[in-house]
Amino acid sequence: MAKRRNDHGDELPFVALMDTMTNVVGVLTIVLVMMGISIAHAVRKVLTDLVPATAAQVSQVQTSLEQTNAGKKSAETEIASLANYRADPGVAAELKLLEEEWKEKNIKLFDIPTLQKESTARAEELAKQQSALSAMITERDSLKALLDKMPSEKPAPPKVVRIPNSRDIPKNAKLYYCYIRGKQACLVDPITAHDMVMDAFDKEKRNFIHQRVKVPRALDRIIYDQSKIVNHFAKLNLTVRGQSIRVPENKFGTTLNYQIDFGAGKGDATLDDMNQPKGRFHEIAYKLSSYNGIALIFKVNPDGFETYLKAREIADIMRIPCGWEVDGNTVFNGPLEFEVNRLAEPPPPGPPGPAAPPAPPPPKQRLD
Repeated sequence: MAKRRNDHGDELPFVALMDTMTNVVGVLTIVLVMMGISIAHAVRKVLTDLVPATAAQVSQVQTSLEQTNAGKKSAETEIASLANYRADPGVAAELKLLEEEWKEKNIKLFDIPTLQKESTARAEELAKQQSALSAMITERDSLKALLDKMPSEKPAPPKVVRIPNSRDIPKNAKLYYCYIRGKQACLVDPITAHDMVMDAFDKEKRNFIHQRVKVPRALDRIIYDQSKIVNHFAKLNLTVRGQSIRVPENKFGTTLNYQIDFGAGKGDATLDDMNQPKGRFHEIAYKLSSYNGIALIFKVNPDGFETYLKAREIADIMRIPCGWEVDGNTVFNGPLEFEVNRLAEPPPPGPPGPAAPPAPPPPKQRLD
């Protein structure tokens, strides 16, 4: 008997393929079974957690659905009718008549897009104005709060200046002046200044002679050269109490004045100094009180009445004869007792006009 031929070597690849496919199918089967179990578990969980609807809720939902469907059908019917509305010959003829009428009467139809743009722009402008108004209201409230916190300023008590019973200044009294400006007091000594100017003039007056005029049965009238005198005093740099003394020219006049300029320097005492028991003004007043036959005239600038009242109080304590008047000058002028030549003739008077009332005489200096 012939031996059976062994063909297992040729069948091995097919058997391996079948094993592999069987394994894949098995794995897929297991996966499908697991997915089915998971889905069943999930469905059961959803159905378990879901709250069952009542019969009333189901009825309400059905009623709402029916109403919605009815509204939908009604809207579809209207849309269909509107689509055929313009195709109606009567409607088309009526629309044509209306168009001809508004064109004939030049009726402007509303431009909806333009109106919407204008409305939007105005709304934005209104919003900006409202924002600005809100900012202003906030600022107003903050300012009002600051004003409420500020302490109210009490007005300063009024300064009382008494009007005394005045009396005449003695004829031979030696006058000193105290100028009051703000919170400064400045003493002016015209007596010493006048003597200094006249002493300097007497030393050089023979060199200043401009003209001699014969006077019958009297001394010659001497006219001095104004330019030489003014130039001479400009070189001297005279001072009294630290205040400069000048002799300015008088172009159209025949007399000269000396000037004491006290405005450039500091005053002699301040209001704070006067409030000190042994201040500088107390020393000045004490020294003046030791002079015989003097009087002190206060010249008060309108801004210095408080300082004047304190200075006057000190002068009254020292028993100095005093008077006062309003004066805002910073230069004192005093006359010199000699005649000078004119530097130029005064301009001719203008055409005569209505007679002006005579000027009132200046107030006379008095003591109070």
